[in-house]
Amino acid sequence: MAPLAASRAVLSKRQKELGVLVLDLGGGTAGLTVFEEGDLLHSHILPVGSSHITNDIAIGLRSGIDLAEKVKLEYGSALISEINKRDTIDLSKLSVGEEGIIPRTTVVEIIEARLKETLDLANAELKKINRQGLLPAGMVLLGGGAKLPGLVDLSKEVLKLPVQVGFPQEVDGIVEEIDDPSFATAVGLVLWGADNRMKNISRGISLPDISVGSTVSKIRGWLRGFLP
Repeated sequence: MAPLAASRAVLSKRQKELGVLVLDLGGGTAGLTVFEEGDLLHSHILPVGSSHITNDIAIGLRSGIDLAEKVKLEYGSALISEINKRDTIDLSKLSVGEEGIIPRTTVVEIIEARLKETLDLANAELKKINRQGLLPAGMVLLGGGAKLPGLVDLSKEVLKLPVQVGFPQEVDGIVEEIDDPSFATAVGLVLWGADNRMKNISRGISLPDISVGSTVSKIRGWLRGFLP
């Protein structure tokens, strides 16, 4: 259900009509949904996520998970072709007690390999439904992993589709911090709730009298609860 909620927050009606793939890169899994002619065409959960990248780095560097996560966030990229081969990472600056300087390309090679695997799995799902390379609205990336530098270009290369990072829509003025692909699911759930309320009202179903201002204030407070 999470990929469906996220799709509600980031996709336009036109994208759903033309044909679009949404790939939500979570921690342990990646949610995949395909829309066409306005309806859900296909949904699948891929057994790979951002945490697998961290684990790969930890194994490659023979380091702890916490250090691997810091290396990923500060020096990670999805494309080794965009990295200067002379760039290095001083591990002592990232964690007390760590020593050593490693080439940044070593880390990026690990990240790129895992992301290619994820994208290949997504491509295999498109092939199952005869949509490989055939979605006019392309792919929309969501989740914290979507912000990794170079991922859009790598996705275009592997999937042969237009690719963009998705940001929540219809939430102007709530909080700037939720203008982020990792908040798509939370915003989508709120919008779904609002949609259902309006449907019930249109059907004449009696609901508690809640003003628009009160509702917006409650939504703002609820979303702030997700923020650090």
